[in-house]
Amino acid sequence: MRKLIFILFLISELAVGQINLVPNPSFETYTSCPTAQSQINRTGNWYMPGPGTSDYFNSCFTVTTPSINMGVPANTAGTQMGLQNSLGYAGLQAWLDYTPIYREYIQTRLTTTLTAGQKYFVSMYVSLADSSMCATDDLGIYFSSFAIPQSGYNAINVIPQISNPSGLYLTDNINWKKISGSFIAAGNEEYITIGNFNSNSDTLSAGIPCTSNTSYYYIDGVCVSTDSTLCNAFTGIDELSKKTFELLYPNPTSGNITINLMQAVTITLIDKFGQVVMTRENFNENKLDVSSVPDGIYFIQLQSHNKTEFSKIVIQH
Repeated sequence: MRKLIFILFLISELAVGQINLVPNPSFETYTSCPTAQSQINRTGNWYMPGPGTSDYFNSCFTVTTPSINMGVPANTAGTQMGLQNSLGYAGLQAWLDYTPIYREYIQTRLTTTLTAGQKYFVSMYVSLADSSMCATDDLGIYFSSFAIPQSGYNAINVIPQISNPSGLYLTDNINWKKISGSFIAAGNEEYITIGNFNSNSDTLSAGIPCTSNTSYYYIDGVCVSTDSTLCNAFTGIDELSKKTFELLYPNPTSGNITINLMQAVTITLIDKFGQVVMTRENFNENKLDVSSVPDGIYFIQLQSHNKTEFSKIVIQH
C-alpha cells in the first residue's frame, strides 16, 4: 500500500511539474478582439497594474481606422510574427524619454500559488518593436503574493526575481530573444508582473545609444514551471526556421538572400501590410534575388508539403 501511495505521489508530482502556471502564456485567447491601444485586459487573464497603456495585439484585429492597427504580424508598433506563429502577443513601453518617468507593465494571476522552498524555472520571449530605435537591458519578471499596484506612471520599486542580464541590450527587432532564469519561492507568490523596474537614472546609466526616445517591446511565450524542460520548450521563429533552412543571410540584405535549404519549398515574400510581393514555387536554390524589392521589413514564408514556417528579413539598398 505504501509503495502504491508513493508511486501515485510521484505521478502527481510529475504531472504538476509539467504544467505552465501562466494562464494564456502566448496571449492567443481573448474575451474580445483588440480594437485600439491599451486593451491587454481583453485577453481575459492579463491586465495593467497602473495607468500605463500596455497593448494587446492579435491577428483577429480588423482595421477600421488607418492610424490604429493592433494586428499580428503588422501593427502600429512594427511587424513581428508571434512566437511559434502564435496569433497574439503583448506590448509595453519599457522606457520612454519622459520627465518625470513613464513605465508600462503587464500583470496576471498564476493558476497555482507557488510553494515555499520549491525551485521554479521561468522564461519569456521579447522582441524590440520596429518603431523603437532605442534598446534597454532592463526587463524582468517580479513574483508577489498580491496584485502589486503601480503608483501613477512611476517604476514599480521592487527587485524582480528574474531579470535580463545587465549589459545585454535587447536590440533585436527581427527575432524573439529569451529572458530566463530560476528562483526558490518564498511561498504564497501568486502574481507576476512584467516590465522595467528600474528608475530612469538606473536605466539610462548604461549609456545606451538611442536615435529615438522610446524602448517598446513585444512580449510572448511566458512560462513558469517546476519543470525546466517545459519552459525551454518555447522556441522562437529564428530557431524553428532551422528545421527547413539552416542559414538565411545577410540580414539586413541589399540584394541576394542566401538560404541553405534542406528541401524544395514554395517561398513567399510578404510585406508588413500582409501583401504578397514575390512567390517562387518549388524553390531549391541557395540564393533568392530581392534586389528589385523596395526597402522595408518583410516576412519570408517557406512552405513544404507538410508545414509552413516564417522568418523576418530587412531589405536595405
